Amino acid sequence: MLVNIGPAKRVGKTKTIYDRTLTAIEVTSHSGNPVLVFYADGIHDHAGTYRYEFRLSDGDMLALNSCHTPKH
Repeated sequence: MLVNIGPAKRVGKTKTIYDRTLTAIEVTSHSGNPVLVFYADGIHDHAGTYRYEFRLSDGDMLALNSCHTPKH
């Protein structure tokens, strides 16, 4: 999974804070929905490591699946 961050209100420089395979992430469940937890650099420096957690709802999963095109 690749996680890039950058400015929201203007064009600017982006930074890759995470670039590893999904198997390296802790994947758990909360109320029956997937939760992705990973540790990565901060936005402004490499001095600290931050814990990022994504809790995906049914609506989130539908949105993600609607963008997926199976490869044959």
